[in-house]
Amino acid sequence: MRAIDYAGVLKHQPIFSQFTPAECEELLAYCTPHNLVKNENLFQQGETATGFYVVVHGRIKLALQAPRGAEKVVEIVTDGGSFGEAAMFLAKPYPVLAQALCESLVIFVRGEFIFARIASDPQFARSMLCVLSHQLHALIADVESYSLKSATERIAAFVLKESARRSSDQITLALSKYVLASRLSITPETLSRALHQMSNRGLVEVDGRKIRILDRPQLHEMLQPA
Repeated sequence: MRAIDYAGVLKHQPIFSQFTPAECEELLAYCTPHNLVKNENLFQQGETATGFYVVVHGRIKLALQAPRGAEKVVEIVTDGGSFGEAAMFLAKPYPVLAQALCESLVIFVRGEFIFARIASDPQFARSMLCVLSHQLHALIADVESYSLKSATERIAAFVLKESARRSSDQITLALSKYVLASRLSITPETLSRALHQMSNRGLVEVDGRKIRILDRPQLHEMLQPA
């Protein structure tokens, strides 16, 4: 099995992209890899945040849990994504739980390295602010989506985003219907019904977990302001 280049993975993160080999070696001393099996929890909602995580490969579900077991999927973080930065800076408990949806590998970066670097390197501090700003904009886009968009529009946006990410008109859903529906703030029944309606309209073709885009311009048109 080929050894994983953890330094190379971390250098793909915007905040570490300008690090020299020596700086990467210093960073690695503050990092710990975690291998996770499917459905294994990385941390629970309410645990103390002492750092953040970078996904090497896999899919990590971030979800809010209600006392009676219901949950709302907030984000699905995939290869190259990161999470936990805001809780680390606030020195607050993680507001969500993190669970692997498949076999996954993540890197934990201890906060003490980040805090020391920010104190000594203004450029690094600006890079960190950019990361947090992007996460804030993503959160605002989510709020806009489930507040102002219909279920069909949310699904169309998801399909177009996944299609662009994979550079293909066909996507294969890696998420269960329950997880995807929760992520889009709709019920599984609404998800199935909306996909069926989109198929009947000739927008997409649905075959199990496979979705093929048939009318890309019309999907884009659905997302334009009235």
